[in-house]
Amino acid sequence: MQLKRTTNYVLSLLAITFFQLSCANSTDQNTQSSENNPTSTIEEEIESWKTELKNSGKVGEPCEGGIEEWTKNNPNVSFGMGEVKIERFDVNKDGVEDALAHFYTESCDGGNAFANFACLTYSENGAYANNKDINEEIENKVNEYLASKNLSGVRNSYLEFTGMNETLNGKFTTWMDDDANCCPSYSGEFQYNPIDFTITASHKKNEEE
Repeated sequence: MQLKRTTNYVLSLLAITFFQLSCANSTDQNTQSSENNPTSTIEEEIESWKTELKNSGKVGEPCEGGIEEWTKNNPNVSFGMGEVKIERFDVNKDGVEDALAHFYTESCDGGNAFANFACLTYSENGAYANNKDINEEIENKVNEYLASKNLSGVRNSYLEFTGMNETLNGKFTTWMDDDANCCPSYSGEFQYNPIDFTITASHKKNEEE
């Protein structure tokens, strides 16, 4: 009888210990998960970036109404904000979704100039961080790639993002110093790794019309 009571007591202790360990492990997992989850959302970060661009005068509101009305409502600004596209992927592989927001400007004042903007939003230390210079960063890498192919005298490279997975993917168009605005010399494709800052690219010379 004494042996049975002792056995039951030991089994009870083991059950309690197992339960406590399970709860502790669950708490640790929940805490780790909570630490990895940013308090803001991707949408909030992107809206903040868009507002910053408009407040700085880099772009205005989307082109709506006539030129005169838009110019009155957006003084000293040439470009209107185009449709913002968002690519999503866990690019730094920390279990939290990241995003690349990008758009092309609209010429709202009757001109034919254009520009493009992009922002990479990624999780870091339990919060979202924003690389608002990702467009210029990749343009510089494209120009370095072209220089490595003995193509010097680059005036400007224009990017068009097409997707996002382990890399940021897209196409580029490049004008050389002696190119007319209508006729860029080169075009190509790129895959850019924002973690190790490397680029893989290809290019071709555009046919003259």
